[in-house]
Amino acid sequence: MHVLDYGELRDALVDALAAQGLQSSVDEMVFLGTSSRGCEILMHHGDEPGEVWGKVSFEWVAANQALLEELDDHDADAYDPSLSLDPDAEVMLSAAFHLHFNEIAIAPEAMREVAEEIKRHAEAFFGDEGGVVAEVSMTSADARLECLRFEVNTSASFVSEEPWWDQLAGVCRSMLDKLQEIHGRLRSEYGSPRGAAD
Repeated sequence: MHVLDYGELRDALVDALAAQGLQSSVDEMVFLGTSSRGCEILMHHGDEPGEVWGKVSFEWVAANQALLEELDDHDADAYDPSLSLDPDAEVMLSAAFHLHFNEIAIAPEAMREVAEEIKRHAEAFFGDEGGVVAEVSMTSADARLECLRFEVNTSASFVSEEPWWDQLAGVCRSMLDKLQEIHGRLRSEYGSPRGAAD
């Protein structure tokens, strides 16, 4: 049985992403009004984030900490597996996977096809949860697509018989690999810098 505190959960996610060959960096915050903590983990291929990157975030709330403190005196081998279903053991998670079009003047019909392709790939992991969001920049002449990203909100328990963070890291790798594949394809089709197309 795995029972993770805030720091252990953060480190488990970072280590799982590293095992998938992904680089990551961590940004943490404290919300004084709610006595909760937030953690954002940026992940990407290579040493620096490029056009494709992702982010996994979780919030550790007061109820999580209170339950953890109740469990501290128990023998780890004696944990009831049903504890993983306790609402206070639930940690809210969100994930986002970004595909940026810095130098790609993508056609509108291609954008729709790419959005559908991303959603289909994500459905294998998240079902009907989540969706694709488009970021558009407006100029005096036109509107340009800057980014497509898939976003999903979910949850997981910090009391678990299985290391679900390993599975999540595998999902993250698959999503980023898919976006990288799409980016390479689009760059070969629409790869002229935007300025050259104007």
